[in-house]
Amino acid sequence: MAGDELKRTHLIAVLPQGGSLLSWKQSGVLEKEITPYHRLRRHMGSVTLVTHGGRKDAAIARDLRGIDVIANTACLPPFLYRRRIANRISAFPAGPCIIKSMETNAGLLAKKLAEATNSHLVVRSSYWLHDFIRRQSGEDNDKTSAQTVALERSIYEAADKILASTDVICNILRKRYHVAEDRIVLVPNAIDCDLFKPAPELPRTGQVLYVGPLERRKNLHLLLDACKQAGARLMIIGDGPMRKELSTRIKKENLRADLIGVRENADLPSYINSFEIFSLASSWESQPVALLEAMACGACIVAADSPGIRELIKDGKTGKLVELKSWAMAKAIRECLGDPRTARRMGVMARETASGQHSLEAAIESERDVYAALVEE
Repeated sequence: MAGDELKRTHLIAVLPQGGSLLSWKQSGVLEKEITPYHRLRRHMGSVTLVTHGGRKDAAIARDLRGIDVIANTACLPPFLYRRRIANRISAFPAGPCIIKSMETNAGLLAKKLAEATNSHLVVRSSYWLHDFIRRQSGEDNDKTSAQTVALERSIYEAADKILASTDVICNILRKRYHVAEDRIVLVPNAIDCDLFKPAPELPRTGQVLYVGPLERRKNLHLLLDACKQAGARLMIIGDGPMRKELSTRIKKENLRADLIGVRENADLPSYINSFEIFSLASSWESQPVALLEAMACGACIVAADSPGIRELIKDGKTGKLVELKSWAMAKAIRECLGDPRTARRMGVMARETASGQHSLEAAIESERDVYAALVEE
């Protein structure tokens, strides 16, 4: 039986390049990232995370309750660390092994590990690595783009299954990379809808909230401008390379804004439920988890009409989509603050969308079914 075979199966999940348990902990998302693997562990022989961190990751791993961790405690160069990981996997108790790349940029390491250990390969794809590099650098480098596309193609060709987060990604996998339909499984980004849920007992004493990394593509200066024009107060939760710059501007211009750093994942629902509006002004996204969490809380969403956001928010139904201009965002913020009935209606529909299409339970069930089918073959 596939269920019996799955109970003998070892899942080895490879963190994205440079990812570590320490970075998850510092960002307040450790529990959120680990929870799906705890739940998958109930169905499998073992679950192991491969990180790019060192001794601090090994220390954090001691508290993960049933999740094993391979960390680069000896600070080995990549090729030696890969050999060490493969040796560890080869020493696992008898049973099938599945190597899962948590994202495309972990795919090359996952692919080599799968080849070295004769394991199944599953790749998670929620964005295009070449597109991410181009957008982050702000440059179109044909040579780099071609090399990255070739890398992605080699990873997808080697994968037994590809877990795609959106219909758009499914279509591109078919058309650009010629991946067969039966190797693609739609598994949207998922959130814990039991944790992220409306809390009507909490008074909405804030006004506009942003949660996420402090990066250029998030257009936080534009969001500050919009809140200033709308006469609204903004709270920013998160950390990143723009922290000092944003803090300096807020103090210099005496803006009605609070930059409070990272908060634990378990505390975020109370923040979201205490604000009238959740806003996101990114130039582009893949499928932003912070936005899904706000939707699950029934927040009124005001967001940029940008790729990755417009696939989640239906304008006028589950939130407001606006042009990426401060005046347009300010206008939408004023409208939502001035019409709480409409804001609540959109929040209710946002909750229905998030809980119906992005529940953690459904995602875990889909992933478990993929693994069961692989080891049954």
